[in-house]
Amino acid sequence: MRFDPRLTPADRTHVAELLAQPDFAFVTENASVAPLPGGASNRNFKVDDAGGPWVLRIAELGVDRFGIDRARGLAGHRAAAAAGLAPELAAVTLPEGHCAYRFVDGAVLDAERVRADGVIEALGQALYRMHDAGPVDGRWSAFDDIRAYLALAEREGLRLPQGMQALADSAAEVGAVFAASAIPDRLCHNDLQLQNVIVDGEQLRIIDWEYAGMGNPYFDLGGVCVNGELDSDEQDRLLLAYFGEVRPVDQARVALMAFVSAVREAAWAIIAKPVLTIDWDYDAWTDEYVDRAHRLRSSSRFAERLRLAT
Repeated sequence: MRFDPRLTPADRTHVAELLAQPDFAFVTENASVAPLPGGASNRNFKVDDAGGPWVLRIAELGVDRFGIDRARGLAGHRAAAAAGLAPELAAVTLPEGHCAYRFVDGAVLDAERVRADGVIEALGQALYRMHDAGPVDGRWSAFDDIRAYLALAEREGLRLPQGMQALADSAAEVGAVFAASAIPDRLCHNDLQLQNVIVDGEQLRIIDWEYAGMGNPYFDLGGVCVNGELDSDEQDRLLLAYFGEVRPVDQARVALMAFVSAVREAAWAIIAKPVLTIDWDYDAWTDEYVDRAHRLRSSSRFAERLRLAT
């Protein structure tokens, strides 16, 4: 096995031990291994051999802090792969959560690519197919995450940005509205940062399923809107591709979940900073999403959206 010189001795040992397990026997001895960027709670490697290339995803420990359920996330990945939306899983180890899947050689979605012709529409259609896949065991809720993350921050004495508790209170108000709406749970990704979508020719492939579970489909739609900073016309295009029509109730629900997604992302960054070691400015990320949440909450239409969403 040939290791890229950027791999640490510990990484080389861990990769070699994992690939020696029977479930990973499809990887040949002359494979080359190189690091891949990203992965806040995972370490990712590209494994290239005659049958590959593959992504080897080594799960970090201590993810209970973030509410990650490795089995639930991998089940979501498998269901999405069966629907043609995620790369094929080649191997999984549980309870650790390590896995290998087909490497997707495409362009990572970003603020420019998401606005290319037809991409928003393709994304809406992909989300519809995802939400029609499954089901899997286990439910996920952004509202539970926000409560748990901020309670943890309080116990650990972590700094909260100004107005964060008020944003969390407003998110709880949104949660009460959705609880009364009785929207059926669907298989959701729940972490739709643009970089988790890869443009593979004319298709989209979605990766990083660790937060996947049964949940509210409007959270995925709202997440795309706030993470991609889609304007109102772009949001309507997403809804038209997903629902086949644009209704005020769906506009309101997506806008509210965009707000909740921003609050949850800020809360995640607050509790991630003390424990995650990737080179990332968690304070700037927190402040960015707090700002997005404030802008959405301060909209003159927020109260109207709460009424329309029921």
